[in-house]
Amino acid sequence: MLIGIKYRSNPSREQREHLSTFFDAVCFVWNHFLALKEDEYKQYKELSDAEKKKFRWLSAFDMINMIPALKREKDTKWLSEAPAQALNYMPTFLMEAYRRYFKELAEKPKFKKKRSNYHSFTTSINQIKLKDNKLYVSKIDSPIPVRIDREIPKNARIISATISCEGNPKWLGARYYVSFKVEVPDKEHLPKTGKSVGIDVGLKDFCTLSNGNKIKRHRFEKKARGRLAHLQRIQSRKLLKARKKYAAK
Repeated sequence: MLIGIKYRSNPSREQREHLSTFFDAVCFVWNHFLALKEDEYKQYKELSDAEKKKFRWLSAFDMINMIPALKREKDTKWLSEAPAQALNYMPTFLMEAYRRYFKELAEKPKFKKKRSNYHSFTTSINQIKLKDNKLYVSKIDSPIPVRIDREIPKNARIISATISCEGNPKWLGARYYVSFKVEVPDKEHLPKTGKSVGIDVGLKDFCTLSNGNKIKRHRFEKKARGRLAHLQRIQSRKLLKARKKYAAK
């Protein structure tokens, strides 16, 4: 069984600069190969029926093999600053996006915008390591502090890791996360008891069971009141500043 475990991280200014470069690199590789696939499709439509049968589409493996040459070009040498596996994941993700599109499970793949509010890259576990509340990432000399709120199961196998950022990667207010894709053994099926229980969902309690047990309601809104008030104050200042700027005109 595959599960995801996500932690909050707090990179330094220098580390944010490195991660920003990584985000730009995977974005560039995605857009580069998406443009190739778009051109490839245009060429395919202009072929005759006989030529279409012999047409060989560009595969994810072909695109991965093109990345080393791309990193050697004069204008794209900076791609070498990013972890190799992070770049190699992009063709695979692109082909998966096309597969979902053709099966009508998702929209057509789009070009990624550099000025986006969400950035991420995925890399293999041999280029990233979590140890003693610190994250060691390939191409970054110093470890990144991570807030560990739950441990990864001991019998689990980490498959890949994704570092993501909400907001501008270079801003101090940007929120960074690291997510691990983990494989854990399937849980054993519980034995059948032949018993049953009724569940009544309520407002005061989350639910009441027919055997008399009650499950308390999680008050997420109450826990988030402090942050909500903080964000509302920020929004109010922005509106006030906008009104003053409009009035000055």
